[in-house]
Amino acid sequence: FVVDHAAPLGIDANRLCIWAISAGGVVIAPALREFGQRVRCLVLYYTLLDPAVFHRLVSPKTPPGLTAPGLTDLLIGGTLSLPATLIVRAGRDNANLNEGLDRFTQAAMQRGADLELHAYASGRHGFDVSDDTPRSRELLLRTVDFVQQSTVSR
Repeated sequence: FVVDHAAPLGIDANRLCIWAISAGGVVIAPALREFGQRVRCLVLYYTLLDPAVFHRLVSPKTPPGLTAPGLTDLLIGGTLSLPATLIVRAGRDNANLNEGLDRFTQAAMQRGADLELHAYASGRHGFDVSDDTPRSRELLLRTVDFVQQSTVSR
């Protein structure tokens, strides 16, 4: 939609950022595979990156079906190039989400990705919309700066 409607939206379809929050992380891999050349940056807030973990959390009693590879799987497999990436890890979040973010962060660092990590030790899931704290505001402002810096014309 964004690419197809770039002109009416007043954006440059070749300078995009994907900002994924929570379960929205499971759609990052397909989006990057399809539009990767247009994406200048990636922002991950307490993000669920593994489709299999998503299935376990949503439907724990149902055996998992086939799931698409997650972002970390594609990165480890060498089939994906990452744009500049900012991660905010909420320390008080669900252990499954943090485990996935930690696995992704480790894989990204091993591949030499342009990565900025913020560990918000007292942060909880949804801190950006529910916790009006100096640290939450600081992280939101840093994220906006990161997106602006990453999407300027080159």
